[in-house]
Amino acid sequence: MRGWEVWSTINGDTGTSFPHLQKLYIKGCYKLVEVSLEAIPSLRVLEIRGCGVGVLRSVVHAASSITKLVIDRISGLTQLHEGIIKHLGAVEEVTINSCKEMRYLWESEAEACKTLVNLRTLSVWSCDNLVGLGEKEEDNCESCLTSLRQVDVN
Repeated sequence: MRGWEVWSTINGDTGTSFPHLQKLYIKGCYKLVEVSLEAIPSLRVLEIRGCGVGVLRSVVHAASSITKLVIDRISGLTQLHEGIIKHLGAVEEVTINSCKEMRYLWESEAEACKTLVNLRTLSVWSCDNLVGLGEKEEDNCESCLTSLRQVDVN
């Protein structure tokens, strides 16, 4: 897949192409810019390494049942935008590594609080430009990320 620019599994029927897929790893697909996937309700683990932010956005859209998300070396990722965060309601574990352009984990602390209700483990490694959790931090987010049990930042 290293040379692929487009990956599509949408073929016009109403079923999913991968009805039992539980883990998806996309690694080192530097040329991949467009991914069109049907919903994958069985997907629990998603790892995206060495790709562009467009790949992350489009794959997360099809995988709203994931419980573990690993993001590594995603070019163009400055934060987990609302278009990404809104699909992470089931996620329990997030690892972000070597996303050099990342300045904030998410745009809005309040939006993260509403969506990431199951997040238990958050690990952020080698994101050298990270300056804060949320770009827009609200003081009234009293019950923010109450399920969070472990945070590793290095």
